[in-house]
Amino acid sequence: MFSPTGINGDMNVTLWPLQVLAPQIFWAPASAEDRKSMLESWSTRLQGLLEEKLLSFIPLDCFDEKAFQLKPDVHEKHASKEFGLTVGIHLNMPLPPHSQMKAGC
Repeated sequence: MFSPTGINGDMNVTLWPLQVLAPQIFWAPASAEDRKSMLESWSTRLQGLLEEKLLSFIPLDCFDEKAFQLKPDVHEKHASKEFGLTVGIHLNMPLPPHSQMKAGC
């Protein structure tokens, strides 16, 4: 359901405005063993959470202060590139292959 062609669209697009760290998404476990494995991987991640690199987002100075839109020069700079800036600001182009990590002004 949460895929680029699913009824809810890409999960990264759905979560984009809420994220600071990369999401860890677990789909419905098929068995008790799957559930246990998911919980173990979450526990392992939590132990190192404070060392994780924050996701990268487009700096605020790339946006017009009144209209809250990309400045024309920033939009023009990225208009001819293969991918959009980030999952949230994809400029009607394909999503970046590395999610928000490709963002930059």
